[in-house]
Parts: sequence; C-alpha cells; structure tokens
Amino acid sequence: MSQQSLPVQMKELTVLQQHGFNPSLVKLGTLSFESDKYICAKEVDQQGNASVIVCDLMKNMEISKRKMAMADGVMMHPTQNIMAVRAKNGQNNIMIQVYNLDTRQKLKDINLNYEITFWKWLNERTIGLVSPSSVFTLDISEMNSPARKVLTDKEESLEIMYLL
Repeated sequence: MSQQSLPVQMKELTVLQQHGFNPSLVKLGTLSFESDKYICAKEVDQQGNASVIVCDLMKNMEISKRKMAMADGVMMHPTQNIMAVRAKNGQNNIMIQVYNLDTRQKLKDINLNYEITFWKWLNERTIGLVSPSSVFTLDISEMNSPARKVLTDKEESLEIMYLL
C-alpha cells in the first residue's frame, strides 16, 4: 500500500533531542503530550537535580525548565499555560498541585490517599484521575473542592464513558 493511500499520513516535524530533550525522556510514561501545544517531562541531571522541562510547540519549540525535586508527573493544560504536578508527599499520599504559569497563581492543591496510575485533562477545567480501584474528577476552578469519585471497582457507571 502506498503512503498516499493510507488513511493517516505521518510526517516527522522535528526531533525533540535537537531542542533540549534528553533521549532517555522520549518514551511512554515519561513524556506528557496532552495537545498540539506543549510537550513536557521530568528530567534528572547527572548530579541528581530534578526539574520539569516544557517545550512550547506554538512558540517555535521554546524550552523552559523549572526545578521540581518532588514531581513524579507533570502535564500541561491542552490550551492554557497551566501546569499540573503530581508528587508523593511526606505521608506517602499523592499530592496534585495546579499552577497558572502566566499569573503565577496556585489553582489547586490537594492530597489523595490513592495511587494515581493515569491522569488526563478531560476539558478546560477538569482533570481525570485513575487509581487501581477508582476513577475521580478534579475541578481546578475551585481551590477547595475535593476530588469527586465517579467510579469504583465495585460499581458500574456510565460516567466512565464521559471520561474516555
């Protein structure tokens, strides 16, 4: 089958390593690619210093780095300059913090007693969180609103269809 008759055309636009990404970061589970606007990952240098690297695709592959020692996951909002950071706190709970990088405002700061195995922006103000036994939604528009459990392993719910 020729390339033109395929239903999807693939074209390499750039090589991330040429823009400051370590080749070891370019793999599933390390790199966050939520939209066509940002690519980000956590990186640890040879001295053990951790930082988050963000590539803004709309600004000619502009790279920014922020020191974040505790972060074990980071993802950028699909359309806005908002960063969500996931980390384990001192009590071994999962902490999620969300920052508006333009206004330097913390939008959300929440601790969960669940391991988060998958997370994704669902819309402009909601993050979906998946644990081994439950699914939650997290509204970033209200600082003090809790994560809302929408599904557990003992329930059947059509809300999961909304998340996917």
